[in-house]
Amino acid sequence: MKRYGFAIFITGLIVSIMTGCSLLGIESGKNSGNTNAAPKKLTADEVLTKSWDAMSKLKGYKWERKVEQSITAEQEESSKKQTSSKEEAEARNTANQTFEYIDTDQLHLIEDLTTEAKGKETTIKTDLYIKDGMAYLKSNKIKNWKKMKPTSKLVEPFVDSLEYEYINPKFVIQLVKKEIKSIKMKETSTTYQLDLLLNDDQKAQPFIKGAKERLEHFQIGQEEKMKVHSFKLSLFINKTDFKLSKVTQEFELDLPLKKSTLKIQQQQTVELQGEVKEIQLPEELQENNSGSKKEKESKKEDSSSNSNDESDQKKDSSDSSNSSDENRI
Repeated sequence: MKRYGFAIFITGLIVSIMTGCSLLGIESGKNSGNTNAAPKKLTADEVLTKSWDAMSKLKGYKWERKVEQSITAEQEESSKKQTSSKEEAEARNTANQTFEYIDTDQLHLIEDLTTEAKGKETTIKTDLYIKDGMAYLKSNKIKNWKKMKPTSKLVEPFVDSLEYEYINPKFVIQLVKKEIKSIKMKETSTTYQLDLLLNDDQKAQPFIKGAKERLEHFQIGQEEKMKVHSFKLSLFINKTDFKLSKVTQEFELDLPLKKSTLKIQQQQTVELQGEVKEIQLPEELQENNSGSKKEKESKKEDSSSNSNDESDQKKDSSDSSNSSDENRI
């Protein structure tokens, strides 16, 4: 009996220890589950807010941008027999740009613009700096740097609409937030992708304000009657730092002219390359500016020297006059 009782005691002890370990394991599992709980999923609005904050911390931005446009002009022609025929003319534009952008008063743009129309292809290469209240422009049409005011007609087409372009991240994030109910968000391991699809002309108009202002600048057609048929925008936001890494855009619109209608299709991709803290002018422009400053300083010195000489002459003349008066007395 003693042995039997002892065996029961040992068995009970083992069961108790095993049960205790199991309970500890279960409790530990609960605690472990709590500490490794999956982070709360962010909403599209929260992702946009974090991206706004992240981009606001950057002084400026360097972007690579590619824009592709297909433009078709449809024109109705009536003959004497009251029959009508439709003529079509098509053009394609491709722009590759590198933008260093702090604001419209501090920027650097390099652009290659290729246009295909009527079987001919033309390319315009442009290099533009704006800094310290002056613009510097050079292209394959303008061989040497041309210095002018940023309000010059040569410069305005490049800068007039920039605050409404996607190189200004605050502009695009703010607009997308207003259409938050229409946003569809998906994510990968590294990126949040926010897609916006609009088939409503009135809702899409604010998103093409930059394009509209450029058209108004060139007075191509009746921009106030421009109608957007479809618009798609995608924002790609980095999960680690919430920077807006890429923007893609597609739209189709009609632009009425006096006797025809332009049908425009556009695809655009803008990719962030990094932060810009200062716009640096190339050495040749710095030297020119330095030379100009030296000339101005030299002119000031000459002017000051001439002024001093004139003052000395007046003084000598005055002394001579006083001496003459004294002799008379």
